[in-house]
Amino acid sequence: MGQRRLIVLMNSYTKGISGGDVCLIELVKRMNAYQALVITSGLGKKLCEENGLKAEYLLTTNESRFKCVIGNNILSIINSFFLQL
Repeated sequence: MGQRRLIVLMNSYTKGISGGDVCLIELVKRMNAYQALVITSGLGKKLCEENGLKAEYLLTTNESRFKCVIGNNILSIINSFFLQL
């Protein structure tokens, strides 16, 4: 039997870092029995990697800088429907 998969949804990340973001990253880093798949934005992936989270990533948007909360969240939600898990 292979390693079990942990699917992590961090789909509404925009900019900055909150306590919830730190907790999520640190919890996933410590769950060594699982192979992590993080569903997030391009900025969310960058944040996770900068904080040492080694995982597989599925990107809902691939922005390089933050633009608009509402537009970003709507685009992330729509793109999430078409992800191949």
